[in-house]
Formats: sequence, C-alpha cells, structure tokens
Amino acid sequence: MLGKIKNSFSLLSSKLCSRLLNSFVYSIRTNDFNFRIYINTRHERFRARTFETKEPDTLSFISYFGNIHDVSLIDIGANIGIYSLAFASKSNSPVYAFEFDPSSQVSLIKNLSLNNFKNITPVLAALDSSKNFSLLPTFYQIFEAGAGAGGLNKIYASVKSSNECLQTLTPSLSLDVFNSIHPFPGESVLKIDTDGHELDILLGSKDLLRSGKILAIILEINSFAYSEADVTDLLTTFGYCLVARSKWCQQLSEGSIYNCVFLKSDSSNDVIDYFKNNCHFEI
Repeated sequence: MLGKIKNSFSLLSSKLCSRLLNSFVYSIRTNDFNFRIYINTRHERFRARTFETKEPDTLSFISYFGNIHDVSLIDIGANIGIYSLAFASKSNSPVYAFEFDPSSQVSLIKNLSLNNFKNITPVLAALDSSKNFSLLPTFYQIFEAGAGAGGLNKIYASVKSSNECLQTLTPSLSLDVFNSIHPFPGESVLKIDTDGHELDILLGSKDLLRSGKILAIILEINSFAYSEADVTDLLTTFGYCLVARSKWCQQLSEGSIYNCVFLKSDSSNDVIDYFKNNCHFEI
C-alpha cells in the first residue's frame, strides 16, 4: 500500500514539474529587442540567459538591418528562433527561419505563437549545395530543443566522442531552388550558422548572390570544415567584401569558430563604417 502511495506521489510530482517547466516563459527585453520564449530544456535556458553575451556581433547585425525598411532576414540555422524573433521585434519585414532539427523547429513555432509575430515563416528544411539526401546527426543524450552539435554530414569531434549518435537521412535542397519555388521578396540579409555547413549553403545560393538582392551576410566560420579564405574567395566573385570579424572566437579541438560580416562592394560608407567601428567587431 505504501509503495502504491509513493508511486502515485512520484507520478503526480513528475506531471506537476513537467507542467511548470512547460509553462515557463522567459522575457528578453533590451534597448533594441523585446520578445519572449518558452523554456523547456537546459539548452533553451542557456540561449535565453546568454542572449546579450553569446554573440553580441550578431545582435548588432540584426539591430542595424532591422531598422532598415523593407529589408528581409533569411535566418539559416535558426534553432529555436531567437535571432528571428529579435529581428521581428524590430521590423515588420519578412523573416525566413530555416531549421532542419525537428525538436528545435517545434520550439521555434511555439515561440512564434507566443509572440504573435505574423512576419516569420518557419521552414523545416535542410539547405545544401543541391537537391540531395544528407546525414543529420542525432544524439540520444542531447536530442532536445536548443541543442547544437554539428551540421549536415559533420559532427563536432568533442561531441561525437562523448555521445552515442544515430545518423538519419534528411532531404535537402539549395537556397536557389527554394527561392525559385518561393521567391524572397525584395532585398534581404543572410545569417548563416550551421556548424560547418556554411560554405555548402553558399555554393547552393549562387543565383541569389548574383542577383544583388542580398545586401549583407553574417556567417559563422568553422575552420575544421573550410577556411575563411574559401568563403572570401567565393563571395568576392559575387561582389562582396569582408568588412569585419567578431571579437569572440571559440576554440575547439578540431578548429576555431567565429563570425564574419560580408557587404556588397558598393555598400554605402555609413554601413561599412558601422561594422568597422562597432565595438563587437574587429577588422
């Protein structure tokens, strides 16, 4: 009898804790941004608490272009949507939030509903250099919203060594193919953070880059997968120039990670000076 009571109490406590956890809403309010997100996992909690400190350069990028009328955001590697939400809290322009991890995509959609933002389009799709099937690393221990442990066909060695991984085949397409089916309206800026798959995505975006509709790109460099020179050489052929690097740089056993900003070569001096003189960037 006592055992049944203990089991019932344990089940009730578990359901209560789960309900309390699922109902926890975290408000992010800064001088530039104002939105809320659900906190259901430790990774979501980490992203919420480090919003202002993890990548201040990305926030500067989002803030600058969020103030420009009719400039859209293409957010590739949106995760739970924290940067898409930040942009939408400043701008009514369209936002396309690409995320191929289904657990993070569900959280992203819930966050859109929480904030009642109508200008964000969540896209459950993996981007590549062409139509293909790509390997999606799924880690049993960390398969939850907000986690990030490697891009398509690539897995961080530091994560791979400590977590059992199941690789699943995921349909992928290029950004050019997506744009041909669902054209991006007007001018846009690109944010790409896909844990080592950034160069492949750019290779699948040649028509879009050639069109001149992409005003600026902030892109995470993952030196274990490609070099900064590989990206710079490619973007130079489409009329872009490297104007700034993030001051933060994460060192992993397989290489370094940091952000770079590329602008069109004919960009105004005002936008170039903004990034060159911003305290979160270096030349």
